[in-house]
Amino acid sequence: MSNFNSRKLILLSATAVIMLSSCATIRRTSYDQAVATTPIVQAPLVADLEIDPSKKVRSQYRAIKMNETQAKQAVLWQAMKDNGCDVIVQPVYELAIGRKVIDASVEGMCGRYKAVRKPTLEDITLLQELDAARPMFDQSITIYERGETRWTRSKGKSLIP
Repeated sequence: MSNFNSRKLILLSATAVIMLSSCATIRRTSYDQAVATTPIVQAPLVADLEIDPSKKVRSQYRAIKMNETQAKQAVLWQAMKDNGCDVIVQPVYELAIGRKVIDASVEGMCGRYKAVRKPTLEDITLLQELDAARPMFDQSITIYERGETRWTRSKGKSLIP
């Protein structure tokens, strides 16, 4: 019986050592701090956007447990990170939606901000003109490029003969 009791004691001791050594305690604390609600005045800045239309960038991302919007944001971020872009101009998304996985790819033109500066009078005038012209753009019209010179509305009517 003593052999059985010693084995039982060794087994219990080993189990206790394993249980106590494998557990780790993680302690996280946080605190809230009130922030002043007065607005911060920031002078507006403008920048030139450099785009090379002949150079297309493409990236892929496998999104696990994400919805379509999150997958698009993730693949867009991946494309900007991989290609050193500040923005992807005219992104075209391709999604292959599975049960728990979305394989997303994006293709577009890489844009980089250049010459960040305080706005000049010329910049302000241009921005005001663009803002005034905004209602002229019909958001329901989609323009697709077909070949070099053909542009069409989404309803099939040609904009350029």
